[in-house]
Amino acid sequence: MRQIFHTRVGGVTVAANRARPLVRLSGAEMDSGALTLRLMGSPPPWPLTERTLWQGVERLAHDHYLELSPTGSHQEVPWWTPPEPDVPLAAGKDAIREALAEAVGVRTHGGGTVSADLSGGMDSTSVCFLADQGSSRLLTTRWEGRDPSNDDGKWASLAAESLPDAHHHVFPHNLIPKCFSDLVSPTEDVEAPFELIRTRAQLIHHATTVSALGSTLHLSGDGGDELFYALPIYQHSLARARPVTAFRQLRTHRAMYRWRRLPLLGALRDNRSFTQWLGAAADSLTAPPTRPTDPDFGWSSGMRVPGWVTEEGVRSIRRMVRQAAANTPAPLAPLRGQHFALEAARNCGSAMRQANDLTARFGLPLHAPYLDDRVIEAALSIRFADRGDPGGYKPALAAAMRDVVPQEVLGRPTKAEFSAEVYDGLRSNRSELSAFCEDMRLADLGLVDQDAFRSALLGLHPVPRTLIPLESTLAGEAWLRSVHSADSATAPAEGAR
Repeated sequence: MRQIFHTRVGGVTVAANRARPLVRLSGAEMDSGALTLRLMGSPPPWPLTERTLWQGVERLAHDHYLELSPTGSHQEVPWWTPPEPDVPLAAGKDAIREALAEAVGVRTHGGGTVSADLSGGMDSTSVCFLADQGSSRLLTTRWEGRDPSNDDGKWASLAAESLPDAHHHVFPHNLIPKCFSDLVSPTEDVEAPFELIRTRAQLIHHATTVSALGSTLHLSGDGGDELFYALPIYQHSLARARPVTAFRQLRTHRAMYRWRRLPLLGALRDNRSFTQWLGAAADSLTAPPTRPTDPDFGWSSGMRVPGWVTEEGVRSIRRMVRQAAANTPAPLAPLRGQHFALEAARNCGSAMRQANDLTARFGLPLHAPYLDDRVIEAALSIRFADRGDPGGYKPALAAAMRDVVPQEVLGRPTKAEFSAEVYDGLRSNRSELSAFCEDMRLADLGLVDQDAFRSALLGLHPVPRTLIPLESTLAGEAWLRSVHSADSATAPAEGAR
């Protein structure tokens, strides 16, 4: 979540923990190519995620520090390397618990009131039980689900019974701002499109309400999925190191995802390097999206460009992907599963940093303990055979939290989802979304076909996954309008100076 940006101003390197002051100080121009990358259906793969949307403003690599010299120059120096995934779970579970407990403890040792998500899921529940051990008063929060089959409330209530000293606040679904609400409100952050644009109004509502209840910071469970979910991609490396174990786990994965045998064998045989895979991905940008029944053990999630992105935009993305493949010396980690998990954690950190920038302006800073360096190291040191075992839900986290969280909560056999809220938000905000598609600035830049996007946005979506690519375009359009508003607001002052 904590990132550093730098640029050159008057021959001197200037650094900040936000891009906004550097953009204003240097007068940087927007990088429309980088904006085009943000229109893909999922975050672009590393290293394309490192590219900022402002020419001359650089993002420091997460595993480097920035060394500034007295002469005004700088260099990026590596300081961290990912751990080898070679620790058995029995030997590494205590390190996970201790690292997560410390990450939560540094946020709760100061007293006062601290809030935390208590959704009923393993990630947020673990954070709550660790926070309850601190000296701060604990306030838990939960969003009530609109779908009657959403059983988060049942499991959150079960966990709350074991947290009698905490205060528990539930947001009724009929009093929560709907998804996609208030998209036209400009944001002060000109760094990049807001990745959580669908829930922006909800984040503001949550921050305003919870800060009024006395909380000085909020603990999120985000990052737990990225570190502890049994990703199928782990089987690609496991099949080469421990084929018997991989065969057993692949049988479970195959049953879960309904993989066919021949495509599965073909995916397992793929031995392309990261740069080879990245270069080949540039040729499939406009291919049909992969299905859950298609096994994919690539270095990252499949890159697809939505159909409303113009041919010019597709060509730009393809060119940048190929350039990245030609200029990237090595992946984040030698093994695909480790690279994938690190990339996912980085992307989550960027989204949480943006969310914190938003909620902090309404009195509630946001913290994600799972994304602390020591927690990531402890989690990713666990061997794939244990971390990727699909026979249990997040087996590494469950083992680490066994003496902290009640066993009946750790053994939850279900997983809620919130597509009902997304569909309801689309329906309720249909007229506003339609108006949002008028005079699109993305269309003015030649990146988006405005009519095609409107048809996709307001059309039928029988499965929720077709909604995901829409959000990146909505975020890009909202961001462009905010940048335009910010430029208009600062123009007189800039001229006067």
